[in-house]
Amino acid sequence: MTDIVKSDQAPEPARGRARTSLTMVLVLGFGGLIFVGMLIVQGVSMWSAQKNTSSLLARNASFAALSLVREARRRLEPVQDLNEYVSQLIDTGQIDLDDRQALAETLLTALAGTEQAFGMGFVYADGTSVRVRRGRGLLPSVLPDAGTLNSLDMARRMYQSHWGRPFWLPEARSAVLSVRTPIHEGDTFRGMLVSGVTVRELSRFIARSGNVALADNRFILYGKDHVLAHPSMKDGDYVYDGDIPLPTLDQVDDPILEEIWRKNGREKLFFDLDENTKGHALGIDGETYVYLYRELTGFGPKPLLVGISIGPEDGLGLEFRRLIIAGIAGGVVILLSVLAAVFLGRRISAPIRELAAGSSAIADLDMENVPRLKPSRIRELNEASNAFNRMTTGLRSFETYVPRQLVRRLMDRDAPVESEQKTVTVMFTDIVGFSTLSELMSAAETATMLNEHFSILVACIEAEGGTVDKYIGDSVMAFWEPDETGNNVDRALRAARSICERVARDNAARRGDGRVAPSVRIGIHTGDALVGNIGAPGRVNYTLVGDTVNVAARLEQLSKEIGTDSDASVLISGDTVALTADRNGLRNLGRYDVRGRDGDIDVWHLE
Repeated sequence: MTDIVKSDQAPEPARGRARTSLTMVLVLGFGGLIFVGMLIVQGVSMWSAQKNTSSLLARNASFAALSLVREARRRLEPVQDLNEYVSQLIDTGQIDLDDRQALAETLLTALAGTEQAFGMGFVYADGTSVRVRRGRGLLPSVLPDAGTLNSLDMARRMYQSHWGRPFWLPEARSAVLSVRTPIHEGDTFRGMLVSGVTVRELSRFIARSGNVALADNRFILYGKDHVLAHPSMKDGDYVYDGDIPLPTLDQVDDPILEEIWRKNGREKLFFDLDENTKGHALGIDGETYVYLYRELTGFGPKPLLVGISIGPEDGLGLEFRRLIIAGIAGGVVILLSVLAAVFLGRRISAPIRELAAGSSAIADLDMENVPRLKPSRIRELNEASNAFNRMTTGLRSFETYVPRQLVRRLMDRDAPVESEQKTVTVMFTDIVGFSTLSELMSAAETATMLNEHFSILVACIEAEGGTVDKYIGDSVMAFWEPDETGNNVDRALRAARSICERVARDNAARRGDGRVAPSVRIGIHTGDALVGNIGAPGRVNYTLVGDTVNVAARLEQLSKEIGTDSDASVLISGDTVALTADRNGLRNLGRYDVRGRDGDIDVWHLE
């Protein structure tokens, strides 16, 4: 345990190394800056111009990559939409799959409205097919090969459209990227719809759409090693080997693209890209080339990389060369002074900025984005970094035990927390038949199921401003204090509706995977309770006590008798319903006695 704690602390610097005083650094630094103050003006101007130029280049580069991604989607998504359209016609009975002639005519009609598609067909479960092609009409049926049978076998187990890996189509003299849509009638698998786009057409599209800035050298890669589309492939003349009918990087007539993944000579980009665009620079024959690419998923088992390459012939570096010339004209002395000032300023401000950013994240309780500060040669900053890192380690451990919503409310208070009477809404949840369910699972599986179940509940509760008070076995107790309007009921009911929806969706997925699907009972009641710090001095909980808590718990248990057999059954007291503005889905069940309380209460059910 001691070793673990030590590993979380910042490394201690060498004891023999002297640390410079922050005061001395500031005195010497600002003295020098005053001396060259007038000269720095031009340096700041140069820095600002460089930033603007970098920002402009980054925007142009990102736009060029993004425009190609959008164009690629516009070439591929209509083909998938075509399949979905024909699939709907089949599902609604407008197409009779047994009438193959009528099916062929329908496919030809649908194909005519989607110019991106090369052809389409329907492959029946027995391997026979109806195939049509643009400009050729109905094609003769062919015997299924091993690839077709494998595709059919995969489609039997699927219900959504999916893109397959490229395959070679001899009659088209091109590789084809196809989308397959399984067709089921009840439990019977009838076959699959197939529509294809040829690699040749994709390459022609790239070749004729190069009028966007920085987009003359476009490409689409299948994975990282094969070329799916390139201007040199627009006539269909390319070689390939292996089981993927696409040329590799060294088989297309593009020596720049061939070098894209070479690590030797790789350089960092001199401008920042957005989070979805990636890229790097590469030195080739004494010149710098830039590669920009974005990942395009959903069109095959491997992601597509859509990108461009930029070289000196495209004007790369021209803007920065102009800035360099302007800097030289300003004088070598000015340039050196500015560089020294920037260097010194950044060295001093970098750890302070990191400390400020980390402190801001802590103030927002965003512990995941709190950086770990590095040691500094400046004594005061180094001590502050070590203290900050130790504090962060403790807070990360602390936040797992205290609700984040509660801490935020406590931080917003100006005075110490005192227990007080409030009108609160309390929610109790419980898993139906948890003891029986746990007997069907191992301890690890039970823990996993509980953690996943609690994650759903807590997310729904905290999304509506609720506080998770405690976990009691398989149960959760949560409450809502009055908001700025004095009400808390609507937020609690929205959380209950969200829990019902999320649990039902999660259970459907669990049943589909053959896993245990836990149902949940929920009780909600609104009333007065004592809210605040409860416990012994030095060890307290911010919680609530009172009859309101007991009624909510009894409502949850009453659901055993009058609740519905569903994934989530919610009983709500009449006191809560009387305060809500939205009674949609609420049904009155009458008045019932609850254990441990004199008299009966009005009970409602959330449908």
